[in-house]
Amino acid sequence: MKTIFKHGINVLFVMLPLGTASSTTLASNTDSTNPTEQHDDWILVQQESGINVYFSKFSSDGDSFLKVKVENSTYKNMNFTWNLFNNDTPIIVTEDSMQEVYTQLASAESRTYGTAFTIPLNTEDSLEQFSIRFNSFN
Repeated sequence: MKTIFKHGINVLFVMLPLGTASSTTLASNTDSTNPTEQHDDWILVQQESGINVYFSKFSSDGDSFLKVKVENSTYKNMNFTWNLFNNDTPIIVTEDSMQEVYTQLASAESRTYGTAFTIPLNTEDSLEQFSIRFNSFN
């Protein structure tokens, strides 16, 4: 019993530094000011007035699509309008063919666009071509 307990403590002391090292490595690879920060399959591409904008690509039946996620990183409710652009061309983002999107987000809430209504990508499209332009904040 004493031997098992001793080995258990040795394993614990070996695991603790490894866990700390991996946490440090993960933290050093994510920089909240880096415009290409990776969040699972989401890439942080823009931050403005407490709103974070993420892009993600997904494929279905061999076709590629763009998803857009807007996230309120503030402690207050936010109302804002925005447009999605591919270079300088506005993109339709909603089911009702609207180019300007009105969004209301509670504190720390996020919303994803491009799941119910898909935003198609051509083979030559890259995420760097897309941008969000905010029109108003309330």
